[in-house]
Amino acid sequence: MGAIGLSGFRPELADDPSRYLKETSAGEERFDVLVKGARCAGCIAKIERGVKAVPGVRDGRLNLSTGKLVVTGRSLKPETILRYIRDLGYDAQPFDAGEMLDAGDREGRFLLRCLAVAGFATVFTMGLTDAIWYGGGDLGGEARRNFFWLAGAVAIPATLYSGQPFFRAAWRSIRAGRAGMDVPISLALILSLGMSIYQTATDGVHTYFDASVMLTFLLLIGRYLDHRLRDRARGAARHLLAMQTLLVRRQAPDG
Repeated sequence: MGAIGLSGFRPELADDPSRYLKETSAGEERFDVLVKGARCAGCIAKIERGVKAVPGVRDGRLNLSTGKLVVTGRSLKPETILRYIRDLGYDAQPFDAGEMLDAGDREGRFLLRCLAVAGFATVFTMGLTDAIWYGGGDLGGEARRNFFWLAGAVAIPATLYSGQPFFRAAWRSIRAGRAGMDVPISLALILSLGMSIYQTATDGVHTYFDASVMLTFLLLIGRYLDHRLRDRARGAARHLLAMQTLLVRRQAPDG
């Protein structure tokens, strides 16, 4: 038996999840799953309760910080477990420590980009709103409508781009037949944009372009802070993994 450093090691096992099965000291099987999209205690309860309904599963425990779900039981079928979790509306794949860290880094960078876009759009649309209602008392209907369209030209693409973390999660929830917290958030953003477009097109005096992009910005702040808290847990995992070696067994030609 030899030891291989974990750094740079990426086993190509995704085509056969059963290779991730491990044997516990109690003689049971253990299957670790990386779950993405779980955000709250309700998600934990739903996933843990759900996997216990899979034949052969005795227990399931999800760590919300790292996204690691530990499933134990006898005669486990990894493909069935992964499919069941995905049917609940969450992304699932065999747990790989390197993939967990890489996924966390990618998510953090994406959230920062969304936050930057939403922040810029918020400042821009709020400036236009102030110009219309506090500095433009003499603006005619045509000029006001042009200001509204200008605000919409910035707010609509900014909201659609920056709101992707919520839209994607909402779509997964809808496909799974459940209504997570991202569903009403997405509806609020889409409806506010739709009402604003209608009001502008019909010469209305009230639009909500600034509100939609500001709501997106504030929600993204909370989502990014949540990500940072989870990243601390991933940092601890990274530290442990740096001191760990991966043991593999090599079988000689003679068996």
